[in-house]
Amino acid sequence: MKSLIFLSAIIALAFLMPACDNEDGVCVVGDKTYAAGESFTAADGCNTCTCSANGAIGCTEMACLPGCSYEGRYYEIGAAFPSPDGCNGCVCAEGGQVLCTLRDCVPICVHGGRFYDVGDTFHAGDGCNTCSCEAEGVVSCSEIDCNRVCVYGEVLYDVGDTFPSSDGCNTCVCSNFGILNCTLRDCAPVCEAQGRFYDVGATFPAADGCNTCTCGEGGAVACTEMACVQGCKHEGSVYEVGDTFPSSDGCNACVCNEGGEVVCTLRACVEVCEHQGRFYEVGASFPAGDGCNTCTCESGPVVSCTEMVCDPES
Repeated sequence: MKSLIFLSAIIALAFLMPACDNEDGVCVVGDKTYAAGESFTAADGCNTCTCSANGAIGCTEMACLPGCSYEGRYYEIGAAFPSPDGCNGCVCAEGGQVLCTLRDCVPICVHGGRFYDVGDTFHAGDGCNTCSCEAEGVVSCSEIDCNRVCVYGEVLYDVGDTFPSSDGCNTCVCSNFGILNCTLRDCAPVCEAQGRFYDVGATFPAADGCNTCTCGEGGAVACTEMACVQGCKHEGSVYEVGDTFPSSDGCNACVCNEGGEVVCTLRACVEVCEHQGRFYEVGASFPAGDGCNTCTCESGPVVSCTEMVCDPES
């Protein structure tokens, strides 16, 4: 009976041992094959095994700790550390597995368990100082006394500084040891549009440049919904892009440019008369256009023409 038990134990042990091919001088472990002299990580994740020339496998017998052994150093689960290439980062995962990034190598910095590229800026972790990742992966941080500043909306304020609260109506002051004290009065409703604030009842241009918006109760913004003409609106008239038209002073000329911009000449104005699409200065005489009468540009400006009966045969 004892012999039977001993034989069964030997058979079970044979199934647990890695398969060895003594004829070829290789070792087979699971679905992997190792040549004689080749080393590999043992199943416990911390010891190392070597395949001998006769196919036997020899392994170290170190006591395994929960963590990762990498490049001769030990790391706890969750620890982040730089890769030997000096640019990638690694992390110790569950089961002692080391996972590393594989990006092209440029210097990186490790700070607070996170990785940063050269030139990146980031919070130091103390609530007020800032760090930057410099060449060769060096982390450089400011050395502000955090008890003498306040951080509000990612902006630093010295003790004694006062500044508006983010609600737009209350005020805050930076006290000793970085303590913020803000007023708590009820804020009247306001509207925010295009990065600006408006009181209830205020009207302002819509972003499209042609409609108008109003700040309603509760901070609701209501805008007209007219179809916007692509062109220029000038002194009550609408012009298409490229149109030219006389200025209201009667002597300069304007043009409608892209974006609804109206550009006008700025020459000094003198009185002129307009007749049949042409302009004449005061005192100038010119044909009436009927072939016999003559007109004169008078002050005002007014166009005055003779009233002769024109002979159609002349």
